Amino acid sequence: MYSVVFCALAPAHFYRKDLISGLNHFFIGPDVQDSESCESVACLTQEMCDGRILSRELSRLDIEPEFFFLKADATRRNHLWDVNCIPGRKILLLGDTHHLHKPLSTMLAYVSQEPWDLVASEHDRHHLPFFANSNIRQLMWLPCFSMNPFAILPVPVTDQRPVFVGSLSHHHQHRQRLLAQLRENDLEICLFSASQAQAAQLYNRHAISLNVSLNGDLNFRIMEVLAAGGCLLTDRLGPDSGLDLLLTEGVHYLAYSTASEAIEQIRWLQAHPERRLAIAQAGYARFWSTFSPEQQSQALLAALNGQPIPELFRAPR
Repeated sequence: MYSVVFCALAPAHFYRKDLISGLNHFFIGPDVQDSESCESVACLTQEMCDGRILSRELSRLDIEPEFFFLKADATRRNHLWDVNCIPGRKILLLGDTHHLHKPLSTMLAYVSQEPWDLVASEHDRHHLPFFANSNIRQLMWLPCFSMNPFAILPVPVTDQRPVFVGSLSHHHQHRQRLLAQLRENDLEICLFSASQAQAAQLYNRHAISLNVSLNGDLNFRIMEVLAAGGCLLTDRLGPDSGLDLLLTEGVHYLAYSTASEAIEQIRWLQAHPERRLAIAQAGYARFWSTFSPEQQSQALLAALNGQPIPELFRAPR
């Protein structure tokens, strides 16, 4: 039976399991743990970064991809070569192109050397014109396409405190400064490192789910909050990020440009629980009705079959 093979960094549970409905899915990647390895999940060894070797291994396992997805970024840890040797249609999902060393030039060089059937950006719609200028023909914007969402209906909150789930590493100095300013203004912020399932529960029951982007990226957290029925408060992104194509500020989410505005928005939401619930309900409905994973998969299949790409997912030029 034809299958979907998805190759990406991070463990398999980080991503959704049905990129294309109705087909068997297999996940491979350099970060697969031995405890995960089974017939549907396998470690990507260094030798298998050669498409010829990977193709032989897939054949040995009786896996015949109809779709081969690769999610790669500027770390180069997941760059496969000679992908033309792998059966099926090849789709490159651009990982982060907004940080690390020379992220754009690194990915532009990689993309141009391999015969992709389609290239899509998940996080940096505003970078797609660079790829268009490099004669990459089939381009799409698929916002957080590989995200693993948890659907939880919005409910009245049980915790009025804002919550932030995510990294506070040295890459996120702006994030650290903002959180420090909130605390200096007597706002108690709940900070967590949590699994996706745990994070979804936190977003659902806290009054405010805070997001702080890195260099203007449209990150997974934005979509995870919406999908889980949380009330999203995020920094404003640039007009080419696509956020305003997906959502309407003040209806589906709230935004801030400065720390003082973030403080004001948090206090307003805490004082108006009925409006907070209405915003969470509107964001939840918008996500699942307009750009859910299933709708993005349908748009991807349309593009691969030569049909028009829905306007929402077209790459800017």
